[in-house]
Amino acid sequence: MGHPESTFLLPGQLLFSTEDHRVTTILGSCVSVVIHDRRRHFGGLCHYLLPSGAPAPGAQTRYGNLAIPLLLERFFEAGSRAADLAVAVVGGGLLMDADSFFFVGDRNVALAKEVLAPYAFASIAWDCGGPLGRKLTFRTSSGHLDVRLLRRTLNVNRDHI
Repeated sequence: MGHPESTFLLPGQLLFSTEDHRVTTILGSCVSVVIHDRRRHFGGLCHYLLPSGAPAPGAQTRYGNLAIPLLLERFFEAGSRAADLAVAVVGGGLLMDADSFFFVGDRNVALAKEVLAPYAFASIAWDCGGPLGRKLTFRTSSGHLDVRLLRRTLNVNRDHI
């Protein structure tokens, strides 16, 4: 068994694979829904920016109301059953004062709860909210998920130091 393929998932992207991938993404107010089939040993995730939007060419994974059902559809088409799926919802932070007016992170998390509620998953974990971003790393074959909080950094012009 070799090294897994490494993928950096950008906002608005989705990855589903029956092969071994090591997927990394960075989340602020965006949310990733991460799913692993414990019985069949494959996985996938989406990284959506906004809770809802209308279908448009190339934009279906930008919105949670479209991305989460699309990801679930990939699992069910591959023979997964909800009872075999471990799910994690990560992100939805409130990163800046301007965002507090729109509460995009909170709305993204609320949408995930709404879309996932009808299913009887094996497990569901939540790592959401707060003032910091997150770095997520996921192995599709093993289901190993590592989530780290990102420290805020001060971006200063070097002439002022």
